[in-house]
Amino acid sequence: MADKTSHESLRPEIPAVLTRLQGRIRRYVFWEGMATVLVVLSLFFWVSLALDYGFSVIFKMEFSRDFRVVIALIAIGLAVAALVTRVLARMFRDFHYEALALVLERRFPQLNDRLITSVQLAKPTADRSPLTDDMLHRAVDEVGDMADGLPLRDVFDFSPLKKVMAAVVLLAASIIGFAIVFPGAFTTWYHRNVLFADEFWPRASELELVVLATPGERVRPFRDGVYKHPRGADLTLLASVPTGKTTPERVRMNYRFKNRSGGGDGYFSQLGESQFRMTVKGLQHSSELTITGGDYYNRRPYVIEVVDAPVVDRIVLDSLYPPYTRLNEVNADGTDFVRTPVAVQATRHALPVGTDVIFRADSNKPLTAARIQTASFTLDINPEQATLMIPSTTEQADQVIPIAADLASTFIDSEGQRIAIPLIITGEAAPQLLTAEGEVRWPLPLPVESSLLIELTDQDEVVSQQPTRLDLSGIVDEPPVVETRPKGIRNAITRQAVIPIEGKITDDYGIAETRFEYTINQEAEFRQHPFNSSANMDREFDVDESFDVLNLDLALGQKLTLSVVATDGDNLNGPHEKRSEATVFEIVSPDELLSLISARELNLRNRFEQILREVQARRTDLSAHRAKLLAAEPLRGTTPPPEQADEVRKQLRELDISVETVAQRSLLDIRKNANETASIEEAFADIHAELINNRVKAQRMLDRIEEGILKPLNLLNTFHYNNVDESLGLFKLALERQQSPYEPLDKCIADLDSTIAQIEKILAAMLKLATINEARELLRAILEKQEELKKQTEQERKRKLIESLK
Repeated sequence: MADKTSHESLRPEIPAVLTRLQGRIRRYVFWEGMATVLVVLSLFFWVSLALDYGFSVIFKMEFSRDFRVVIALIAIGLAVAALVTRVLARMFRDFHYEALALVLERRFPQLNDRLITSVQLAKPTADRSPLTDDMLHRAVDEVGDMADGLPLRDVFDFSPLKKVMAAVVLLAASIIGFAIVFPGAFTTWYHRNVLFADEFWPRASELELVVLATPGERVRPFRDGVYKHPRGADLTLLASVPTGKTTPERVRMNYRFKNRSGGGDGYFSQLGESQFRMTVKGLQHSSELTITGGDYYNRRPYVIEVVDAPVVDRIVLDSLYPPYTRLNEVNADGTDFVRTPVAVQATRHALPVGTDVIFRADSNKPLTAARIQTASFTLDINPEQATLMIPSTTEQADQVIPIAADLASTFIDSEGQRIAIPLIITGEAAPQLLTAEGEVRWPLPLPVESSLLIELTDQDEVVSQQPTRLDLSGIVDEPPVVETRPKGIRNAITRQAVIPIEGKITDDYGIAETRFEYTINQEAEFRQHPFNSSANMDREFDVDESFDVLNLDLALGQKLTLSVVATDGDNLNGPHEKRSEATVFEIVSPDELLSLISARELNLRNRFEQILREVQARRTDLSAHRAKLLAAEPLRGTTPPPEQADEVRKQLRELDISVETVAQRSLLDIRKNANETASIEEAFADIHAELINNRVKAQRMLDRIEEGILKPLNLLNTFHYNNVDESLGLFKLALERQQSPYEPLDKCIADLDSTIAQIEKILAAMLKLATINEARELLRAILEKQEELKKQTEQERKRKLIESLK
């Protein structure tokens, strides 16, 4: 503030002119300082514009927000400094009257220092003389007369103010003109450097980047610059040029890994006029991408966040089997069936047709959606809704049916990591998915062969890279397998025969019924006869039944066709029946049966005689070679003359080879004879059983067969042949070890003698049986001849009687 000198000694005109001068000085300082501030701010506009835009043009990049903030802070700092130093500090300075008086004295020389003298002497002082006071008053009066006429404007030099104001006007006009001519650029500058927005400078080129996600190359945008990508999958990028923008000659991508060192770059392939495509194979790590093309680049890197794709960890089929399979467990009360959880271990699984299944699939990540696709339908589900799409078999559009919300909400659990779909395996090739009213059938029916493809979508919007495949096949209940045959009887039977049937019947889940079915003389329909025992739904049933022919009261010559029938318990798609191969029996008289058996006995005896001849030949051969070995002993014990040595060694070698050959051949032949004898024993056992089953009154014949043939044959097979086989084995072993062969060879010959004696004994019994049979055949032939002569005699009598009546 100006020093307030006492007004008592100064005329009022002097302080008034000084005060006016002080006000003019402050106004001058204010306008000059504010103009300087405006110049600083205007320069900030042009400098920031030049730096920001020039950098983007030259380097195809933008200053970061932080850099722009720094530039703005510098400009604000300069403006504040100018305001403080050029305005505030000067305006509020303390102006003394002496200083103001000196300013006027310098500008107006006519004051002749009287103004400064008046101001200085006007201050009160104790030692001032009367003369001084007179001088002061006269000076004050003179200055007072002159003060009002002083032109104070002439004190100021307005050229600096004019220059700075001119600069302000020019800069302001340039800025306004720029804003009018280039409004877009001005707006961009304002947004970027005043509002500090992340906005690009207008460019000729621009690229919009999306991801073509697998599977199916689904278009996926970046959300806030981030895309979540399944680990290990190919990353396919598609860059598009918006309409009205210049297509760059090429587009380049640089990427670097986020959490580890490394990265790479590459160029996009151009598709058409405005699209570019690039694929990064098997991306394993999260990355940041920078895309450049023409004068465009993305200021903030695109982020590829690599995550695990959703996969099916486990599939469980909660199965409720058809009751006929008897596979279901029951609850604790025993009142109802409970589902059986079946863990799927492979890509194919089979269940009985009719099985009601809750298909459960567990995921490694929380899910937002899932798709179950088969050849007959596609089920799309999420926690809130679901739709069933049935593909059209014509040119019409596919049928899409919404699922009720209360049912759809059960398909994915609350944690989002398990899906559960009710299904049922039918035996149909193309089951109906809709009811007559057009509603979806639940559980969803599957054909007997069905492939399920499960595709998951997780909370990161990542889709399964490969759908999980499960081939579900229905096990069609097959008819029972009947493997039965007659035992101890042949196709020719007597009227009183009993037909034994043996074998096995098997079924997948259980045999409900077994029975005989038969026809007489090729009747059109089978008659039924129950088994004596029941299968009781067993999966395997051993058949040991007999069919009594006597009750049928059949006549000679009639034919009986007999088979075994089994029925399973399938009450869903069955029941299924299976018939064994039918066996045709012809009714014959006991004599005819015995005649047929005699023919078979004759054939067996001939085969047995051949076996005797072969065994005797083996015995003869072994004896002859034993004699040769003995004859060669002198040669082995002496040293032949040199000229005969080679010939002797050759003879001995040939003898040894011959003996080894006869030992090997005898062993093979005796085993063949043993097998043939065993089949003969079995054939006689069948004859014995056939006689019993046909209820033929031939007890003496049965006894002879059993005592004279079957028991000796069994002894021959179990004892004599075994002894010969063992002896021949020891004989062969002695030859191989070059030991003395005589002891085992002698035992072979002795065992063969015993075997030959047993065979001859059995042959004698067969011949005796044959003699009896031949006598029976001769008697039957005589009786038939008598019957034939009787018929001829009656015919002759009728003929003569007719002739006598003529």
